[in-house]
Amino acid sequence: MDKKEEIKARGRYLPISFKHSVEIGRTLKGMNVKKAVKLLEDVISLKKPIKFKSFNKDMGHKKGISAGRYPVKASKEIKKILVNLIANASNKYFEPEDLTISKFIVNRGVSKEKMATRRMGKSTHIEIIAIPTRSSDKKNKSDKKKKEEKIKESAKK
Repeated sequence: MDKKEEIKARGRYLPISFKHSVEIGRTLKGMNVKKAVKLLEDVISLKKPIKFKSFNKDMGHKKGISAGRYPVKASKEIKKILVNLIANASNKYFEPEDLTISKFIVNRGVSKEKMATRRMGKSTHIEIIAIPTRSSDKKNKSDKKKKEEKIKESAKK
């Protein structure tokens, strides 16, 4: 996959939980971007929980999954990043329906101890990278061929 075909969006110094971000990222990775936005809207409205695999000590169970929660604050921030990703994709002439989240990178921000003078609480950095699916690559190639044929036909006339 070319670097040119990657669509990126990132959020820096987000005031959300690192652990919640990791679990949301694990759920969204490999998912279609439009479906991911819909899932986050359902989490925000408390319709669907996020399954917690790693950070699930002393956590209650939810119907249909084992341990889970509704990380509303983190979902709102990640939804903003996904909307930004969709805008970046349209800027590169990709359809959001054809994008799949390939990487969801979560890093801890500056800790409380180092930022004691600013009284900064939670801090998380998130980067989301999406790639077009293979079916969209075929569509783009066929569209390019059709455009080239039209150009050749108009040049002959």
